Amino acid sequence: MVDTVDTEETVVISNSFPRALLTFIKTIRTLEDMVDMVVMVDMLFNSLDELKKRIEEIANADGFVIVTRRSKKIGGRTGRVWLECDRGSEHQTGKAGSKKTGCPFYLLAVRNHPYETWEIKDGKIEHNHELCEDLSAHAFVRRFTPSEMKLIEQLAAQNMEPRKIFQTIRKQDPDRFHVQKDVQNVVAKIRAEQRQGLTPMQSLENMLINNDFIYETREEPGTEIVTEIFFLHRYSRDMWRAFPRVMLIDATYKTNIYNMPFIQIVGLTPTNKSFIIAYAVVSKERGDNFVWVLERVKSMLDECMEPRVILTDRDLALMGVCAKVFPDASRLLCRWHIQQNVMKHCKGVFNYMYDNWLKDYKEMFVFAWTDKRRNFGNRTTNRVESQHTNLKRYVLDRSSLDRVVGCVREIVETQFSEIRKTFRESIEKRMNHHKHPLYQHLLGKVSHTALDLLNGEAIRKLDVLKRFHSSCGCQMWYSCGLPCACRIGKYMREERPIQLEDIDVFWRKLNFQCCKLIDDDVDVVEELNIVRQQLESHPPAQQKSLMSKIKAVLTPKKSTKKPPVVQQNTRRRPTTKQVQQRSDEASRIDEELRRSSFGDANTCFEGSRQSKYDKPRHSSYVPSQASQQSVM
Repeated sequence: MVDTVDTEETVVISNSFPRALLTFIKTIRTLEDMVDMVVMVDMLFNSLDELKKRIEEIANADGFVIVTRRSKKIGGRTGRVWLECDRGSEHQTGKAGSKKTGCPFYLLAVRNHPYETWEIKDGKIEHNHELCEDLSAHAFVRRFTPSEMKLIEQLAAQNMEPRKIFQTIRKQDPDRFHVQKDVQNVVAKIRAEQRQGLTPMQSLENMLINNDFIYETREEPGTEIVTEIFFLHRYSRDMWRAFPRVMLIDATYKTNIYNMPFIQIVGLTPTNKSFIIAYAVVSKERGDNFVWVLERVKSMLDECMEPRVILTDRDLALMGVCAKVFPDASRLLCRWHIQQNVMKHCKGVFNYMYDNWLKDYKEMFVFAWTDKRRNFGNRTTNRVESQHTNLKRYVLDRSSLDRVVGCVREIVETQFSEIRKTFRESIEKRMNHHKHPLYQHLLGKVSHTALDLLNGEAIRKLDVLKRFHSSCGCQMWYSCGLPCACRIGKYMREERPIQLEDIDVFWRKLNFQCCKLIDDDVDVVEELNIVRQQLESHPPAQQKSLMSKIKAVLTPKKSTKKPPVVQQNTRRRPTTKQVQQRSDEASRIDEELRRSSFGDANTCFEGSRQSKYDKPRHSSYVPSQASQQSVM
């Protein structure tokens, strides 16, 4: 027999109390004889959570929110819980405001000790405020459940934007009161917990070390403010040392909170897959900054073979540094960027092309010159542009640097897996259009991309050159290191297959073994002994300073480096609206200058050049002939 509900406890009931909850309380209070558990379902609850859930459902339906005011333990376990309206307590002053009205509503939930059930024993059923029709302004009802919190954490770990996380949760339960700001707050809290109270630079260096990155930083003398950061994943180093023949360089913008240009350096595998060599965050795009970055790229090769071809846009500082750091590499300009500039100057296209491109740079982008040197089919920096796009699928606009590093790790690991798969396919898989006696010595020993190029060249030999009696040109031989049409024709006449020695080694390398010239092994004991001897040769004060620097490298959580300064005037692609506004304003100013009869013409032009409304320019910008003449 179950004990009856204590009827001596009284409940103060007001006419303003919601009908659903009033009926619920009255029903509980009137049931005294409860013999069967089935009869008790609507009055007694098997747990406190079950009771709260039922009360919250009824309260929310009637236009108010129930929260826990306090609880009391009995026998070491929760025995009493006071529930109140979320507008209870006194009004709180402050900038944020307060919904508190001192609402007197409360309910007392009590645990029945013998039967471990819960019931409502006491309460005051009245409000001093109007009930709400919409509860979305009440933070309590917008709290996430444990399952929703776990989902947010998983999606945030996958670098999903809070906006998309909110949409995912909204689709699962459209009736919830969540707003997008709630998801943003949870994501910010998760990231703050991950940083563990570290400074931005400590968090960044900790992320780099824990995720197998090799990195270097450069600080401003005397301030320890970081101005440049260079880093690459160990997988990137392995791929760079295995395939150093092609290097493409370009910068992108709006990737980090410091507005610093983000440089991506990209390589190419024989299976036509791009991979990231290294990343760098720099304060300025100047010669000194590029020298610092490219010297570290070169040092990662450890005396391996250096690049044979480097592609950039027409950034004069970068072009000069490439010639200095890699003097033996062929340097090419991106034809796509040149085409975009030509289209902007289509009225005087011939004079513009000669004066600004053909006169000094024809050997770096015209096929007649570029195809006489090894470029392995690369004539644009589109591979880097595609890597920019890929990065921005992961990185939100102006993310923290440690978040950028986390995204980079996922990108590099994905690239490494995909490239490894293409190697195995080239070795093991046989394509139908490759089953020709001409290629029998090459199957499984060169990449599918090389075989596709050879097959296309053989078709050109049969369909084009033979039909029109034209010459070969040997473009495939000089630029890609593969037999061209005339050489393939010779193989066909002699009825013998193409020899593996006639294929450039670039297409024959189907593994990640580096082209090393020295041993990679490091004798840690010997190296530390050398360091110890050098330390002992310094005075005690210097020894202490040097030891602190060594410890800072090994323990990034104690680093004293300061984060970079937010850059104000970095070069970046302006929006279409900005382009139009600046173009219109520049045209207006030029028109006024032409009509003006005051002052020196050169002085007037200088004033226009310094205007904030000058036409925007990207790194490949070259002034038109008209603008050059106006300066003169």
